[in-house]
Amino acid sequence: MSTDYDWRQAEEFTLLPCPECANNEIKLDHEAEYMHYGQITFGVDERAEVALLTRNILVKGTLEKECYVTDNDPKDAELCGFFNEDTFGGHFKVVRGFQSVHVEGCEFTQMGQQRFVGKLQRSYPIHFHMCDDVDGAWVKNNAIHDCKARFLTIHGTDGLQVMNNVGYKTLGHGFFLEDSVEQRNILDGNLGGGVSHGSHIMSDMKKSFCAKSISVFCDALSVFWLTHPNNKIRNNVAAGSDNAGFWYITAKKPLSHSILRQETRGTVPPMQAFYSKIDEFTNNVAHSCAGRGLRVDARISNGEESMDVFVPENGVIGATSSHFPHDPPTKDGNLVVSIMDGYVGKWL
Repeated sequence: MSTDYDWRQAEEFTLLPCPECANNEIKLDHEAEYMHYGQITFGVDERAEVALLTRNILVKGTLEKECYVTDNDPKDAELCGFFNEDTFGGHFKVVRGFQSVHVEGCEFTQMGQQRFVGKLQRSYPIHFHMCDDVDGAWVKNNAIHDCKARFLTIHGTDGLQVMNNVGYKTLGHGFFLEDSVEQRNILDGNLGGGVSHGSHIMSDMKKSFCAKSISVFCDALSVFWLTHPNNKIRNNVAAGSDNAGFWYITAKKPLSHSILRQETRGTVPPMQAFYSKIDEFTNNVAHSCAGRGLRVDARISNGEESMDVFVPENGVIGATSSHFPHDPPTKDGNLVVSIMDGYVGKWL
């Protein structure tokens, strides 16, 4: 990964056989174009992260070599204008009702789709969709790279273990909690970098992708998009994005598909995410991000007016905060403190 402010100084190499190498040596297929720092300075570990992007089990989407427009479709034309490449890759989706899901040791590439299909369904490299409680399920030791929509999406799903995964190069938020209802998930030891703007929701988008009247509510891109505080976030690295590294932000009430689901489940009533404390944020690192490495501010629009403008759902309303931890997590609960420990960040 890059050790500069610009994440695009990250480089990819192929390891070559090297019988003559010592135990601490490797042989690469070409020389590095950029300098990558490799020391601990004043107790701060500034060494470049190195990740293996290949695995023995390969899940790969099929992409065309050039962007294309189908039957003069205006959406295809818009996407080609945004990205100038095919963004309709494969997807891996898990839905409610399974007995056990363990995704481990796999390589996912050319996955995810910027184009919506069906009833505005979005497709991702790895997607847990409205699964409710999934304790015992995990996503571990995978490589997710060169994808077209996020690395991993946790949507309406609680209790998932996401551990020791590598995410490199994608469009839109990287590790994504979707509806401000996802709780008790564990994100531990994951490395994410190379996160560029997407087009799914306003917070993904460049301001230039949005209508001028609402562009101020766009562009909150983040490697780790954390829309409910009640999750364990530890030992992760956000190694580069076109905006933020980690972003805690909530909505006043559940979003999207979770609106109706929460009428049945009732685990996240209105304002509960606002008043929940951060369960754990420990030993995380952010660097090479164009914006701040860590943010705990702003809030997600539920479809409401702000500054005399209607802000569609998933727009980002700034100049405010959406984290007021109480115990219990209600307005009448006792004010408590969220503790964030061991964070290391570089800010441009």
